Amino acid sequence: MTIFMFYFLANSCYKENCYFKMYLVLLLVKCEEDKNRFQKGVEKDLIALSEESIPVNTRQKAMWAYRLYEKWAQWRKDAYDPRVDFSTVGDLLIMHTELAGVPDHDVNELLCQFIAEVRKDGGERYPGKTLHELVSSLQKYFEMKGRKVSFFSDEIFEKLRKSLDIEMKISAQKKLGLKPRQAVVVSEEIENFLWDKSFLGNSNPEVLLRTTFYLIGLNFGMRAGDEHRKLSSTNFSFHTDSEGREYLLYSEGVSKTNQGGLKHRKLTPRSSRAYANAECPERCVVRIVDTYMKRCSKDSLLNAFYLKPLQKFKGKSVWYSTVPLGHNKLNSMVKTMMSEAGVEGYYTNHSLRATAVSRLFQNDVDDKLIKGVTGHRSEALQGYKRETEEQLLKVSKIVQGQKEKESTVKGNSNSALTSALEIPSSSGTLVLNICGGNCNITINNN
Repeated sequence: MTIFMFYFLANSCYKENCYFKMYLVLLLVKCEEDKNRFQKGVEKDLIALSEESIPVNTRQKAMWAYRLYEKWAQWRKDAYDPRVDFSTVGDLLIMHTELAGVPDHDVNELLCQFIAEVRKDGGERYPGKTLHELVSSLQKYFEMKGRKVSFFSDEIFEKLRKSLDIEMKISAQKKLGLKPRQAVVVSEEIENFLWDKSFLGNSNPEVLLRTTFYLIGLNFGMRAGDEHRKLSSTNFSFHTDSEGREYLLYSEGVSKTNQGGLKHRKLTPRSSRAYANAECPERCVVRIVDTYMKRCSKDSLLNAFYLKPLQKFKGKSVWYSTVPLGHNKLNSMVKTMMSEAGVEGYYTNHSLRATAVSRLFQNDVDDKLIKGVTGHRSEALQGYKRETEEQLLKVSKIVQGQKEKESTVKGNSNSALTSALEIPSSSGTLVLNICGGNCNITINNN
C-alpha cells in the first residue's frame, strides 16, 4: 500500500482527526525505512558457505587428498571380485560412492586401508609427514562438505590413528622424509648480487613489480600465495613518526590466521611498519612501493595490488594495466627471478618469509617482535628460523667446554687487545694503559 492510499484512507475516514492522519503517514514512512534496511541476498547452502570460508591453498590440498583417495578406491573396486574375495573394504566401496556420505564407522575402515596402501605414482611410499597431511586434508574435505569429523581425537577413529602411526613409523625406518625440503633463505650476498645486477630495482615495469613483491614479502613476512593475492592498495599507507622518519604501514586484511569469523573475532588485525632505508635509498621499501603505486593508474589497485606490466611503456607515466597478475606468475615470482639470475637452490616466495624470520632471529630479536612482523600466532615460527654456521659452532663449543678466544687487535709488535684512557687531573694527566692482561698507570706532570 502506497503513501497516497494511506493518506486517502486517513482523510476519508478521519477528516477531523489530523493527529491520526499524521500517525498513519509516520507509520508508512517507518515501514518504508524497514523495507530498505535489509538486503535480500542469494541463498546459499551450508556446503557452499563452508567451502568459501576455507583458504584457497587449504581447499586445494583437501581436493588433492580426496582425488588420491578416489583413485585408490577405483583401483580397489576394479580388482574386487565378490565371488572370490571376502573383503569388508571391497563391500564398503561398492556400497558407498561419496566419501563424505559414508558413516563414521565405515569411514574408519576405509581410511585405515587407504593409508596402508596409498603410494606415489612410481610405487614408492609416502613420507610420514605426507601421510599425516593426507588424513588432515581429508578431514578438511569433510568440513568443506558441511560435515564435522575429528580424525585425530574422536574415539571412533582410534583404529585410523593406529594405522597412521604404524605407517608413519615404517616410513621413518626407511628414512623417508626425515630431511624435509625447506625454502632457502636469501643471504645478504645473494641479495646484493640481485641489486647489483639489476634483477632488483626500478629500471622497467617487470623489475619494479618484482622488486615491490620482494620487499613487501621480506619486510612484512608475507605468506607465499594467498596473502599476496588478497593485497590491495587499502592495505598500505605512508606515514611519518614523531621523529620525522618515514615508514610504510601494512594493515592486515583477511589472512590465514585472521579470517574474521567466530574463531578469530577477538584477534586484532596486525599492523607492521617498514621504515625508509636512509643508508641505501635505492633499496628503500618506502620509495619502491611509492614508485610502483604512482606507476599504476588511479584506483586500479583497489581490487588487486599486483598488476600486469605493459609491453609498451617508454615515455608513459603509467607502466601497468588494470588486469591483475596471474596466479601462476605471482606464485613463482622468486623462483623465476633466481632462475634468471643463475642462482641455484630451492628458492620460492616462502623464502622471503623465512629470510625475514631468520635475520631477526640471528640478531637476537625477541619472538614477540618477530611475530609482530610475520603475523605468526603459534609455535610455527620456530620452523622458519635458520641457524648460521657461526651459531652452530658456538653451540658445539659450549657443549664441549671450549672457551671463546679473546678478541685481538692487530698491531706492529703486539696482537693483544690494547687500549688507553687519558684522564686529566689537577696534578697532571693520568694515563691508563691496558695491554693483554697487564694494566699500567702513568702520571704525566704538566
